Amino acid sequence: MEPAFGCAGRQVVITGTNFAATDAVVRFGGGTVAEVTDRTDTSLTVQVPAGAADWPAGGRHPRR
Repeated sequence: MEPAFGCAGRQVVITGTNFAATDAVVRFGGGTVAEVTDRTDTSLTVQVPAGAADWPAGGRHPRR
């Protein structure tokens, strides 16, 4: 995840695989769901939501 820390409103890029084919959900500390602003097969760009309690973010693949 880049950057490793920040504040609400900041864009964060999460890298991995198979993101384009899923409706992955990204949650920050406190369980707040982040808005996915860009999705490719190898990355998700999300906006840190207001109310995010802390880092790091956690992800969940909807099929797992």
